[in-house]
Amino acid sequence: MLRWVSLGLAAGCCLVLLRIGVTAPRRITLNANEGWNAYHAAGVIAGQPLYPSPPGLVLTNYPPLSFYIVGALGKVIGDMMLSGRVLSLLSFGIWTIALALTARRLGCAWDEAAFAAVLFAVNMLVFADYYVGVNDPQLLAHAVAAFGPFVLLREPRTHGSLFACALLFATSIFVKHNLVAIPLACVVWLLVFDRPAAWKLMAHGALLSVAALIACVAGYGPGFLEHLSSPRPSPSRWLVTMTGEWMPRLVIPLAVLAILIRRLPRDRHVTFGVLLAAISTFVAWPSSAWPGCTGTQRSMRCGGCA
Repeated sequence: MLRWVSLGLAAGCCLVLLRIGVTAPRRITLNANEGWNAYHAAGVIAGQPLYPSPPGLVLTNYPPLSFYIVGALGKVIGDMMLSGRVLSLLSFGIWTIALALTARRLGCAWDEAAFAAVLFAVNMLVFADYYVGVNDPQLLAHAVAAFGPFVLLREPRTHGSLFACALLFATSIFVKHNLVAIPLACVVWLLVFDRPAAWKLMAHGALLSVAALIACVAGYGPGFLEHLSSPRPSPSRWLVTMTGEWMPRLVIPLAVLAILIRRLPRDRHVTFGVLLAAISTFVAWPSSAWPGCTGTQRSMRCGGCA
């Protein structure tokens, strides 16, 4: 029965993805970030400074990796906007596959893992379709980070696997710097169930992140930190509004996790899911208040949304 439900939901997802794929080559703006991302990707390929100092009228408040990846593909296909959209679609598929593989590593049967992955895809296409097939690095970063738990959950954990996990997390953060929930959840989980591995993961992650940060400052100059740390307003009224919008969608998943942790308090895999959901909700809640760019900010100084 679960297999047929998964197939039905997957068929619906394919239809939506087909519509997104047909839309991708069209020269229309799908959100306010697309032109900004395409502009910087084209600038990177043309050899223009990504983080000029002083900043001028345009701030580059994203890490550099996505611009080089989009720019390299855009140079091949001749369209930076289409390049970013294609990467977004591919990243969505890779992310979904990574979640299915991780579910298998958590002990699910293939039917259960497939259902979990399809359910994720449905939720993304219903509640976060403004990222799927859109020229924004968010899904690319998630596609990279999603393999971190997959590597981490393999036992026995070794120095090599922990280093690979840290490398995936560090890479994802230098694609989009708001992906901190997954690394944080993994560290907290390891502190509970495998403390030596937790310290090793933190050490590898810190060394890789600091090395990458030093390389960026050395390569881009002081403008890198100036751009990346540029402030964004987050009005409290939007925090209330977005909380009211998102919390009803989270009630059922969080309730299910609460029931699971109550019934299986010693199950480390259930604890992993609960920690990931709780930390993700806590980390994402303040950033959901960001209302997007408006007026002069959109045309002159603002980057993408968090």
